[in-house]
Amino acid sequence: MLANVVALLAAPLGLAGLAGPRAEAATASCAWTLEISGDQVNALYPDEAARYWVALMPIPPGGRAEIKGAFPYARYASFNTYTQTTEAIDAIHDAQIRPDRGSRNPFTAGARRDVARRDYTVAVVNGPKPGRGVPANTIYTANGGKTSITTNVAYRIYEPDLGRDLTGDVPLPAVDVYSADGEKVFAYPACPDVQLPDLGVTVTLANAGVETTPGQTLGLPSLGAPATPVWSKFVNLPTALVDLVTSNDVLNPLNGPLRGPTSSLLPTGGFGENVDNKYISATTSGDHGSVVLIRGTMPTVVHTRQGQRTMGSGQLRYWSLCTENLLSQYYACVNDDLVPLDAQRRFTIMVSTAAARPANARTECGVAWLPSGPLHQTVLLLRNMLPEPGFRHAIQQVTPGREREQMGRYYPRTRYLATPADAVRAVGCHAPASMG
Repeated sequence: MLANVVALLAAPLGLAGLAGPRAEAATASCAWTLEISGDQVNALYPDEAARYWVALMPIPPGGRAEIKGAFPYARYASFNTYTQTTEAIDAIHDAQIRPDRGSRNPFTAGARRDVARRDYTVAVVNGPKPGRGVPANTIYTANGGKTSITTNVAYRIYEPDLGRDLTGDVPLPAVDVYSADGEKVFAYPACPDVQLPDLGVTVTLANAGVETTPGQTLGLPSLGAPATPVWSKFVNLPTALVDLVTSNDVLNPLNGPLRGPTSSLLPTGGFGENVDNKYISATTSGDHGSVVLIRGTMPTVVHTRQGQRTMGSGQLRYWSLCTENLLSQYYACVNDDLVPLDAQRRFTIMVSTAAARPANARTECGVAWLPSGPLHQTVLLLRNMLPEPGFRHAIQQVTPGREREQMGRYYPRTRYLATPADAVRAVGCHAPASMG
């Protein structure tokens, strides 16, 4: 079960038991028993600007759960079902959901985002997804060879508007369970708030670590990461493991022979991925330099954070870059709203320990910064969400192994700089033309 997997990952980190309804509400539906975020359970590579609530729904075979909620004031929301091994089965996102009678969907292109009546109902059916004739607002527990013994559902909200709470100023959805013949068999009651306060674990880890010195491996080939960072598209858990083990100067020749079978013969997905996101990742190491310099071009995105009155459009719904560790925790993320750009939408991002942060790694100098955490290795994770159909450089359109070629100027070109002073000399300080 997704919830069990997350609990196992969280336990050794001292984070188990930190899940519960959101802090802002006195009560919330008891269905949502686990919250994945930096201040609760930080596992499965979450995004800093998002919250993920997980429910284990005891739906009878052929029955359904009805999820009744309100569209949040946020960038994005969705529901996904999962296998016990955290592969996504089926999903529906905000713009695909038909509103209840008398309500309006604020996520469709050009829609008013401030509508007062914004209710919806989504069904989760315990059964296989039909090949055609899928009812509106319905997702399934079996699809394309993927199935789940239990029904694991994740509810996501990305980037609530400024001034809104973590759920986008709407309650967590209510959940009722029905049998195959339509009889209501269970309604989740409201639970009191049991969420613990933020203990600051994520921030403490992110800002730990000392300035590294290139060549700490005493002249031996680096086992931490290759000298030139390589970004690879996420395919599945086994392939990600192959990349982590072989992305270094010694074992890199084994990457191709091992990656081919795992990516082509095994099921896709894992880590509780969101089907609306696709990811590329790279592993870096302090063996090669104390600062990682990342440059590329930001796609156009949909902006909502300032409470925009209408739902806009862009090449992507959302973009972010995060630093992570091998235990699947994030240290920090910068999403599109937080990245300074030049007039051609080009960005510069630096990654280092807090102790080695270059003096020009700040917004005023046109540079975004991310902490690399206390470990010698850091995982960089780049997200693309819901690309426009015509945006052919999105990660969604990329063939594994051809990331740099097919992403073009949107590929994050990445190199090491030996010291913070080198980073200052290489980049300088220039006011950005815009943010995001």
